[in-house]
Amino acid sequence: MSNEDALVMADMFSKAPKTIEVTVAKWSTRLDDGCPSCVTKHLAQAIELLGNSDSAGWCTGAVLMNRAAILLHEARHGYPGHRYHAIGCLAEAELYFVADAEEIRRIRIAVAKDLGVSDLVTYCGAFSLSDVDLFGDKADEAWAHVYEALRELPSSDQENHYALQDLISCNAEPPDVVMKLTKVLKNVVDTYCLPGGEL
Repeated sequence: MSNEDALVMADMFSKAPKTIEVTVAKWSTRLDDGCPSCVTKHLAQAIELLGNSDSAGWCTGAVLMNRAAILLHEARHGYPGHRYHAIGCLAEAELYFVADAEEIRRIRIAVAKDLGVSDLVTYCGAFSLSDVDLFGDKADEAWAHVYEALRELPSSDQENHYALQDLISCNAEPPDVVMKLTKVLKNVVDTYCLPGGEL
C-alpha cells in the first residue's frame, strides 16, 4: 500500500462514526448471567417514575417503545448487543400500533442497519412519527424499566424473578407497586452484597 493510499484510508476512517469500546467484562456480565447493578438501576428508575405518577396502569405498545429507547441508549453507551433487544421491542410494538406499524417497521429497519446507533427520538424524528405519542406516560416508562430489570436479573435468582413477574401480572395502584418494587430492590442489594447501605 502506498503512502497516498494509506492517507486516503486514514482520512476515510477518521470520518467514520465513533464507537465505544466494549470490554470482555461488560459482555460477559451482560450475556452470561445478568447484571445485579443494572437491575438496581432499572428498579430505582421505575420507583422514581411511579412515585411521580397518578396511575400504575400501562399500555403494552408504549412500554415496548420505551424499552426500545432504553436499550438504544444503553447500546450507545457501551453495550452494543442491546441494539438487538431494541429491534425486538420495535418489532413487537408494530403489533400494538397498527396505524403506525409501517413507520415503526421503517424505524426498526433503520436501527438494524445503523451500526453507529442513534437514539430512538432521532429515528422517530427522521420519519413521520415525531407528532405521535407512542411512548405513553411516566407509568409506561416505569414499566419498561421493570421489564429491563427482569431481563438483567441473573437466571439463578428465582425469588426476584417471581416477585417481578408477579408484580407485572397484577393491577396495583402506584403506592403498592412502589412498595413492592422497593422490597425487590432491597432484596437484590442484599442478595448480591451491592454497596449502598440501607434502603
